[in-house]
Amino acid sequence: MFITFSCGRKALPTPVATLPPPVVSDLQAHVEGNNLKLTWSVPEWKSEDGDRVAGFRVYRSEESRAEPVCEDCPRRFELAAELAIEKTTSDGGASYTETVKETFRYFYQVSCYSNDGIEGDRSKTVAIHP
Repeated sequence: MFITFSCGRKALPTPVATLPPPVVSDLQAHVEGNNLKLTWSVPEWKSEDGDRVAGFRVYRSEESRAEPVCEDCPRRFELAAELAIEKTTSDGGASYTETVKETFRYFYQVSCYSNDGIEGDRSKTVAIHP
């Protein structure tokens, strides 16, 4: 004789909602000659399952200075760099440097990503006109 019991629910398990990492709120840009340096603070964050900020993604959009400025036009951002959290500075901040050209306008955004690879929203855009 076999006896089986069941709860009667026939649905797939629901995954636990995971909150994305916070937004970088203090992105700043400094230009010296042809060198750009982006700086920002590392947000304090720990998810319910112990996930932490693992690194940052830097996004860049560039346009020729020969073209007129269009403030309302959408910009196409591409991944410029992925930085592991180990690249933070001693003051608890993070930075990214690259060479820029005087003939272009640059726009940058930064996002955090977690150990699980979940990416948070991007920061506000910082514009550079070297």
